[in-house]
Amino acid sequence: MLIFDQSNLFKNAFEIVDRNLIQRQTIGGHQSNNMATDVNHRSFLRFADEVKREFAFLDSHKFRCVRAEMTFVRFESPPCAINIYHGRRSYEIGLEVEFSQSNDTYSFSEIMRLGKCNQDEQYRRFTANSVNGIATGVHELADRFRKCVDIDILYDERSYFRLKELRKEWIENYALKVELLQARKKSNEAWKKTDFYQFVEVLTPLQEHLSQVESRKFEYARKKIHSTESLLRLRL
Repeated sequence: MLIFDQSNLFKNAFEIVDRNLIQRQTIGGHQSNNMATDVNHRSFLRFADEVKREFAFLDSHKFRCVRAEMTFVRFESPPCAINIYHGRRSYEIGLEVEFSQSNDTYSFSEIMRLGKCNQDEQYRRFTANSVNGIATGVHELADRFRKCVDIDILYDERSYFRLKELRKEWIENYALKVELLQARKKSNEAWKKTDFYQFVEVLTPLQEHLSQVESRKFEYARKKIHSTESLLRLRL
């Protein structure tokens, strides 16, 4: 019987999404452990200035800048806040939305699922550690935000509940992918050993998600089991 532990699924899923945040810190392509050097380097990147300039359009939507630091800028409105950051280790430029009523935070990829274009699967964070790189990355992020997010939906309370539903669906789909991966590994091993009982047992709970090839194998294995059992009954 396939054992699948979902107790830490939510945590593990989003660790995978953000695993690149634990990369070693780099400056100009060289590793650095000198915090003072990094602070000095960051101060010349003008990240906060670029963010405030490129996201100035938020002012017309009743967002105001409440924090502007070397690696973090925050815009706030009554229903939510928009955080734009430059990863301290990854050097990635990212965006997230935090809703006031619950303090729940949603990534830009999740927000795009509510927007005007469905590009969350193609979206990748821009990495930059130079002045020109920061300018380009922040500009691209702002441009994508304008194209893919209808800011008015952030003022709609229903959007918050829809995001919760979409996150739940994402986690369930992720769980299914993991379960299928585990099941296929076990079923392939059983198939190689011609252990049709094990093969059928592993795949039975996932029948509706099997590929055409897997479905044909599944039916073949069931027939072999039926034939074997019929033969045994005849011998008895």
